Amino acid sequence: MELLIVLAIIAMGFGVMVVSFGDRSDEMTLSRIAHSIRTELYSARLEAIQSGQAITFGLNLETCAFTSRAKAGEFDCPEDLVLRQLNEGSEPSLSVWHVTYFEDGTSIAPELNLALGESALHLKFNWITGLIQLEANAS
Repeated sequence: MELLIVLAIIAMGFGVMVVSFGDRSDEMTLSRIAHSIRTELYSARLEAIQSGQAITFGLNLETCAFTSRAKAGEFDCPEDLVLRQLNEGSEPSLSVWHVTYFEDGTSIAPELNLALGESALHLKFNWITGLIQLEANAS
């Protein structure tokens, strides 16, 4: 009888761990995608500074495909990833998100939300420096 109780406790512990790891997996996937986007954005910023010309980076919010002047590709996004561009008033807009970097490193960009399961990240831009902050937020 005691053995059954011990086995039941162990099974409940494994059940809790599986749920916990599932949430953590979404957070890790979201973080990986956000860092990949940020890396490509920094690359576009550097290209604008080095070339002395404005560079526009475009990200298709439905397919995760991106383009800049000399580069195109696609991020490895799961099907249930939600990308949402925010304008003033936090209203979603358009299916392509554009970031423009100028030759001095400054930028113009609306904010971007990334959500996967219960996890969400928010990309915010400092338009003066062109640098990006990642903030966790509730989905």
